[in-house]
Amino acid sequence: MKAVCIIASPGAVFDGDVIFMCPKKFGSNIAIYCMAPNSGHCTKAGLQIYVNDGSGSSWPKKAKPKIIALWFWHMVILRKSHIYLTGALK
Repeated sequence: MKAVCIIASPGAVFDGDVIFMCPKKFGSNIAIYCMAPNSGHCTKAGLQIYVNDGSGSSWPKKAKPKIIALWFWHMVILRKSHIYLTGALK
């Protein structure tokens, strides 16, 4: 099973970050957040995960046009299986 894994430094804050994943292409819809060994707490403030398989059924009800446009550009035009966008919701 594949998973998106983010290794964070001590005290890292995921603020406005977004992960797009296509389960059909990527083979999974799991995201794993790891802290560096022997580090402090890793907070996940503002992190949001959007998973969309192309049917549109898994979009949040209040998805903003900016987020939909970013998903369309990366997942449809560039044909990515997954992408992590830093600060996309700011």
